[in-house]
Amino acid sequence: MFLTLIRFGLFGRDLAHRYGISVATVSDILLTWVTYLYIMLGSLPRIRSRSIYLRDLKVSIKISKEFLSAQRLSVICQRIIKHSLNFAKL
Repeated sequence: MFLTLIRFGLFGRDLAHRYGISVATVSDILLTWVTYLYIMLGSLPRIRSRSIYLRDLKVSIKISKEFLSAQRLSVICQRIIKHSLNFAKL
């Protein structure tokens, strides 16, 4: 019911009619879910600090550069081997 309210933006009377319950029950159920989600999700950090974001970004870039360097080396080695094999066939 809560997800239906969030997704479609229906009113309490419409939800009560759809689920076959009273408007007061709809209100109680929705209030319970909103409170529960506020408690459960309220403890999560909303936005990471800039310093943590930049630190993680630097680590990610470093890993990417190391990976790309390894890939370039692999391609170069494959070309050398292919070239040497073609040369050996002559």
